[in-house]
Amino acid sequence: LVYKRKIPMDKVINSKNAGNCTAYELRQELVRRNAMDIPEDKVNFKALLQRLMVELVADENAAVEQKTKAIDDAAAAAREAAKADRERKKAEALERSKARQANPDYFKQRVEVNEEGVAAKEKAKQELKELPIECVEEGGDSDGEGQSDDPFRTYTKKSKNKIFVK
Repeated sequence: LVYKRKIPMDKVINSKNAGNCTAYELRQELVRRNAMDIPEDKVNFKALLQRLMVELVADENAAVEQKTKAIDDAAAAAREAAKADRERKKAEALERSKARQANPDYFKQRVEVNEEGVAAKEKAKQELKELPIECVEEGGDSDGEGQSDDPFRTYTKKSKNKIFVK
């Protein structure tokens, strides 16, 4: 009978694979961590595993806490950057507002520009209404000679298409 190690010596022991370790490996890990505080007469696989699991869970909690702190710090930095950007934009808007208030003809100029834009839109609408409507027939003969050989077509043409063009 050949015993095969489930955990290689160079592999790190964690809470997921600690149950596959031997009592010797558990003891070695506890000694390495300087956490071997079990009395010699009470040392067995169950006691070693329980003590090592306490250490492993504490390590994992510390790692989670560290990751959470890093994420919180990054989020706080992003909030501060966004706040600084908002303050900068607000200051720029106030500068523009002061510049507008300093110019007494600003509102008259804006009314004139708006009236010009409205007049241009009305003129474009009028030109569209005046265009004649033509009927243009598209496609070839009704016998299907002019159809393309598109393999993805979901229908076949029965008659000519009509397109109305202005």
